[in-house]
Amino acid sequence: MMMRVADYITDMLYQAGGKDVFLVTGGFIMHLTDALFQHGRQKYICCHHEQAVAMAAEAIGRLATDESAVGVFNLGSGESEPVRRIVEQIRDMIGPDLALGFGEIPFGSKQLMRLQADISHISAILGWKPTTTLSDGLKLCVDWHKALRQSAVETMKGRR
Repeated sequence: MMMRVADYITDMLYQAGGKDVFLVTGGFIMHLTDALFQHGRQKYICCHHEQAVAMAAEAIGRLATDESAVGVFNLGSGESEPVRRIVEQIRDMIGPDLALGFGEIPFGSKQLMRLQADISHISAILGWKPTTTLSDGLKLCVDWHKALRQSAVETMKGRR
């Protein structure tokens, strides 16, 4: 079987000590994602956005080099932000006139209304704290998706 470039890159990362790989999966890196899966010796952690990958990689790197770091470590902003406010921020970035329809579907009886990562343990042990605010992370994510969409539109125009 012929080796793909993605297989070569994956193996080179492994040979260089890359046992843990953090990635944001998506259409443009599916060959690398498949190569990691096929390689079978690396542990890969799929995240949904770049800041999550960066936070996870930095924190786990610090944990791996500190023998006193034992226990469960939560990663996140350490703050609780209502989903409504997050959705409104995203709406304001992509289309301020979009209707959101809050309240059209009633909450379930066991609906979780508040979720917050307790980062006190990792902060106390390693002094770790997030480096990107939620608002900045949302803006980076929206800008990335806009650029990706624009690139796809331009690609499709070139095929006509």
